[in-house]
Amino acid sequence: MDYPILSDTEAAYLAGIIDGEGSIYVNNLVRGQSMILCVAMTSETTIKYIAYLFNKTYWLRNITTSGKGMYRTQVCGMAAQNIMEQIIPYMITKKPQAEWAMSFPVRSSRGPANYTDDEKVARQVITDMVKRLNSGDLQYVVYP
Repeated sequence: MDYPILSDTEAAYLAGIIDGEGSIYVNNLVRGQSMILCVAMTSETTIKYIAYLFNKTYWLRNITTSGKGMYRTQVCGMAAQNIMEQIIPYMITKKPQAEWAMSFPVRSSRGPANYTDDEKVARQVITDMVKRLNSGDLQYVVYP
């Protein structure tokens, strides 16, 4: 798979969008992708551009109570890791989640048999830490 190579301007723009409107998740399920970068917003023009940067599509997720469309795009697994590597230097608000997520063991093949016991423990610790940071239960102060 060809992963996007972002210009510095694109990486900085994407970092700002993810800091404000995006989500960073790690998924420690037996099957499925492990790292997820997601952006959802009502601006179809902006989400279309983010999907272009992700080299993915976007979709109408739902309609808000004010009647606006809520659009979403996401990138998972090694593609998410590739993008994250490029945008971390520009992140502020969600930089702790990004740094923890980047330490998440990611393999191109799926399944628990592909991970060592140490990697399985690390995946659980990192999953828990990112969830705590996302919930606001744990605060990090990051200065650029």
